[in-house]
Amino acid sequence: MQTCGTYVKNKKSKNQQVLYVKMFGDFSLKYQGRSLIAKKKKETQFALVLQLIFHSGEEGISREHLEKVLFGERTLDDANHAIHSLIYNIRKKLEQTGLPKGKYIISRRGRFYWDKEIPFEEDAQLFEEYCSRACRAGDWEERIELCWKAALLYKGAFLKDSEQEGWVKEERERYHTMFLKLIEYMAEILRKKKAYIQLEKLGRHVSKAAPYEEGELLVIEALTGMGRTEQVESLYVETVEKYRQVYMEEELCKLKDFRRKIEEQLDHPYDILDNIQENMTEQLEKVQEPYQCNWMVFREIYHMVARMIERSGQQVQLMLCTLTDMEEHPIRSDECAEVLSRYIWESICRSIHAGDVVTRYGKGQYLVLLLNTKPEDCQEIQKRIDAQFRKKDTVYEIRYSVKSVRSLNNAKDDQSLS
Repeated sequence: MQTCGTYVKNKKSKNQQVLYVKMFGDFSLKYQGRSLIAKKKKETQFALVLQLIFHSGEEGISREHLEKVLFGERTLDDANHAIHSLIYNIRKKLEQTGLPKGKYIISRRGRFYWDKEIPFEEDAQLFEEYCSRACRAGDWEERIELCWKAALLYKGAFLKDSEQEGWVKEERERYHTMFLKLIEYMAEILRKKKAYIQLEKLGRHVSKAAPYEEGELLVIEALTGMGRTEQVESLYVETVEKYRQVYMEEELCKLKDFRRKIEEQLDHPYDILDNIQENMTEQLEKVQEPYQCNWMVFREIYHMVARMIERSGQQVQLMLCTLTDMEEHPIRSDECAEVLSRYIWESICRSIHAGDVVTRYGKGQYLVLLLNTKPEDCQEIQKRIDAQFRKKDTVYEIRYSVKSVRSLNNAKDDQSLS
């Protein structure tokens, strides 16, 4: 479904109220600051008809299209009567919402339109209007102002909670593509002007309105441009963990590509070694506990340790702790795993050394890197973890698996034999 590309321009006096129609994110109707449609009605035929009619703008919607959306492949004895009966009921419901009296929905020559006597503005059509005007703008200040107006209207995917296929899916994809092109265009302008405060604002808006579309890269670029390196590093760790939870192992290539893009943005101002070392030194209170990190950082530490033990001859153990029931079946219930997650995490952290490393691998599973530890020492560590965990008075248990970390040369030998 292609709209006319401009929002409805009804002639209205200064005192005339406007009905605001929100299609980006959740569907809503607001008049004089009041919401006119309850959440539970957002997927009803009442809502579907209004969405179609508002979004069709001045072109209106044909009876045939309306019938297809409402009834699908079902054959009705009198579809025409069913539609007119539905329109009649919608008018009655709208009258009860507090809107000014009117016909609300006009039927003319086989098409349905919104009553022009009650002006409305729809965010999706207004978004297109601002984008179109930005393309025609004469100078960059006017252009970026119009772009901002468009971008801030996009508060999520078009009717994101709707399960409709067809026209909703097509419009959702179209607006999503438009939004990403708009952001790319705005970022390029702000980058050239070194407008880092606005670039940061843009990135944070993208992260919220279109999650996992790499809005964080813009934030990191802006923070780097402003020299706020501590915030950059903090956001880097937080973002990589967020993306890891979405992509998971089967899409590691996407995660690696995203990490590469972030790391290309990381930069530091010129400094002397004393200051650099001071900035990297951990606070004393943090050193009392084992090193806690996300999976990606844990994996990098594992790689580093595997390289180091070739020279040092140090023994390092990798331990997997899995939450199980009394019959040693892994806990796969989201609710159980989340409730016990804090318990097992605390039990592990209180039972290992400050030089050890721990991460959450998945639901009910935790990995521990035990530095300078012999295989026979692991049983004592497991006993300490169990003793801490039993203090939580739970019927669940922890199952352990332990393997020695191999040096790089040993790993190569194993690969050549396989």
